Amino acid sequence: MRRNLIILICFLLLTMVTAPQRLVSAGLAHSFPAMDNLYSLPLKTGIERLVRNFTAITEPGNNTGVNSPTSPGVYFNLDGGWGPYQGNAIIQFEGSEYAYNPAMGGVLIYCSTGTYPYVIIPADESKAISRGTVTVAGNNPVPVKIEIADAHRIDIFVNDQDMNALKDATVSFAGVTIYTNENGLASFDRYPLGTYTYSVSNPGYISIENQSFEVMAQVETITVTLNRIVYDATFNVISGNSPLEGAGVNLQGIEKMTDAHGTATFRNLAEGTYDYLVTKAGYFEENGSIVIADGNVYREINLISITRITEAESINAGIYPNPGNGYFLVCLPGNCIGKITITLTDIRGTLLFKSNIEGIVSRFKLDATGLENGIYLFTASGKNFKQTCKLIKQ
Repeated sequence: MRRNLIILICFLLLTMVTAPQRLVSAGLAHSFPAMDNLYSLPLKTGIERLVRNFTAITEPGNNTGVNSPTSPGVYFNLDGGWGPYQGNAIIQFEGSEYAYNPAMGGVLIYCSTGTYPYVIIPADESKAISRGTVTVAGNNPVPVKIEIADAHRIDIFVNDQDMNALKDATVSFAGVTIYTNENGLASFDRYPLGTYTYSVSNPGYISIENQSFEVMAQVETITVTLNRIVYDATFNVISGNSPLEGAGVNLQGIEKMTDAHGTATFRNLAEGTYDYLVTKAGYFEENGSIVIADGNVYREINLISITRITEAESINAGIYPNPGNGYFLVCLPGNCIGKITITLTDIRGTLLFKSNIEGIVSRFKLDATGLENGIYLFTASGKNFKQTCKLIKQ
């Protein structure tokens, strides 16, 4: 740009006389209107002075000539390889768009001091989009030379470890972030040759961060495999205070048997909700669900012996196991029929739970996991029947 300007000025100096002449400055961009000011040639300090202060005479509203001070700004010079880029382009800067002037080879934009991002978008889609930042300091425009290069496309495919496409995965490439489509594809278009970094993430998966990649071909393809974040779920099956070996633990269709310590562990489980069923001959089965999120899960299961209850239930109402750690099996006398009211109170008599049972019911499960450890009173009453038992949670 400066070389072209010097040539122009030399031509003017050689062809013009020393009398005042009219010099018309061309508008650099749509944000800088052309001016029609009078200057005397030759200038006092010659060509060098005119070149050094060229931005001053093109500043909107500046009518003081070449001796005026310059202002902070950015001069974007678009290089086409053999000289100024001759195509059209848009420069995005500080929230506004400026049209590139091929005749001048650049755009001068005035702004305050600071650091600004910019984007250069050639109208020719076969040309790459340039992105960057520029720091403006002092009172002189900062020159930024942009080489307009051919465009290249980068396709990034994101799969899980089973090679299933991951939709809506977050992919960042060279500071630009988009989401994968239903085919697991995130496509980045109109990039020049060079080395870039990319990152890929998806909830429930191990992220890939700041991977380096060199763009060399017209279309580049990157395949990324994300591995699930997995955890373990451990079940400890006991009866009373003793471990139960050989109990079957079924977790979402996968079954394991407890070892001599009453333990069964399921590994490599993704985040989610899983249903379980615990069984063993001679014991009441236990079922429920666990939620895996952000860590391993431990669940203790206390199975209640059928034989132990059968021997006691024909005499009086009973609660088993007692003491217990949360789940209790309530057994009613065998001749107890009709409507039965059950209540649970603390030792001060405060009512904590009340429910009615209809029909022939001999046993039911009581969930006391939400209660604090302590002593409670359980009461079952019906027609010609009422009995209170002490319940101990520990």
